[in-house]
Amino acid sequence: GIFSLSYVYLLPMLTPKKKTKRKVFVVMELETTPKGAAVWVNGRRQLEPTPTAISVRIGRTVQIQLRKKDHKTVDFQWQATAYDRRRFFLRPLVKPRPRPREVDPPIAAVPTPVRIRPRPRLRRVRRRVRKPKYPTVTLSIRTVPRGAKVRVGSRTWPGRTPLRIVLREGKRSKITVLKYGHQDAYFVWSAKKNEKHTIKLYRHSWYNP
Repeated sequence: GIFSLSYVYLLPMLTPKKKTKRKVFVVMELETTPKGAAVWVNGRRQLEPTPTAISVRIGRTVQIQLRKKDHKTVDFQWQATAYDRRRFFLRPLVKPRPRPREVDPPIAAVPTPVRIRPRPRLRRVRRRVRKPKYPTVTLSIRTVPRGAKVRVGSRTWPGRTPLRIVLREGKRSKITVLKYGHQDAYFVWSAKKNEKHTIKLYRHSWYNP
């Protein structure tokens, strides 16, 4: 029993351990002008753009590409033997200049004949003055002060004094003169002949313009 237990505990100590090889990596720093180029190692894109550093197991050969928009891609191989540091200048791509479009010369427009019509002759229209069917009489009314309304019968005559009233001859009418703040004046006109009347209007005591 004791022998078996000692054998179990001592066996691992007596057996030689296998030597494990340590993995050694080599670092290469990459810088580009301009900055911000994507780094591809063996077809895999690295997380950080330039400037950056990549680590490769010693002795291996890798394919590295540096890509940036509107710039030529840099492609090279690197054997990881020792620490390395490289700088690259990315050349911009030269875009082809657009060719000017060929434009056909404009076609000369053919002038269309224009017909000029003669102006029509203006005819003189003679207005016929209608004569009244019955003889009329004119009454000229002037007031002091001016700007009074005149009423002929129940009709208010258009305008303000001084004005002229035309009535049928022999027609008897009541003429009333009105103005705000003044006393009304009236008279009866028989319309026998042309007449002129000057009427003085008296102001009310309460009116003070």
